[in-house]
Amino acid sequence: MAHRAAWPAPEVVVCPASGGNCTTVAGGTGEGSGVASLRYPTGVIIASDGRLVIADSHNSRIQACVADGTGNCTTLAGGYGFGDGPRQMSWPTGVALAANGDLVVADMKNHRVLRCLPDGSRNCTVVAGGWGGGSNSQQLYFPQDVAVADNGDYVVADVWNHRIQRCPADDSGICLTVAGGKGRGNLSWQLDNPWSVSLGPGPNESYVVADYGNHRVQLCPFSGTGNCTSVAGGRGLGRGGRRLHHRRRAEPPRAALPSSRSRQLHHNCRREPGLSVRAVE
Repeated sequence: MAHRAAWPAPEVVVCPASGGNCTTVAGGTGEGSGVASLRYPTGVIIASDGRLVIADSHNSRIQACVADGTGNCTTLAGGYGFGDGPRQMSWPTGVALAANGDLVVADMKNHRVLRCLPDGSRNCTVVAGGWGGGSNSQQLYFPQDVAVADNGDYVVADVWNHRIQRCPADDSGICLTVAGGKGRGNLSWQLDNPWSVSLGPGPNESYVVADYGNHRVQLCPFSGTGNCTSVAGGRGLGRGGRRLHHRRRAEPPRAALPSSRSRQLHHNCRREPGLSVRAVE
């Protein structure tokens, strides 16, 4: 998440990894619901055609924008107001791409994950959650982020349940807790408001979790044993070189990502070689 002292118009910016000035590539025209405007963008990925796919949370929609700052955007999903209908969303905060190009959306306030066609029809299907906020194996409680595993499973940052859920690609709705879920806390098997999740490389993917409330990034094993290792932060709130200050987004090293996800960028700060992409609320 990129913050500024004076709030700018919501925008997505591209910044050189080596430092320097950032360039606005979407939004920046003032907060609003017009085709070229954004309202609290909270997630961005790069599609195979180079367009930016943006979780435009307060407009309850997913936008695809040409990354040239011209405002050439199209609504791919949502955009029919806040709601829980098949073509509606309520504060979508995370977006990922399935192997076939479908959009996978963390529909946070509806406590569900949606899979949406990328053709602009805005037709979506519930693939996880959707049974109200709760903690059983079929429920989610404010899912903030989602990633797609190589086998098609949906890996969800289930924030208020303080856990990471792995939900099957067959849409059976029975999810498995693979990290956290043992109460809110800072022990190696606990999480505190995990805001983001990404997947490590290889067939036995590890889970990389932005453990927001604990100011740390956790690496959790594929086995789901729950014993995670702190790989960044974990030394309390702070801005020193070995501390994090409310870290919201996590991602494994860019060079380690497998080719099937080589252009996926999970959320607010996403990276291509030499560049980072940020959504600025």
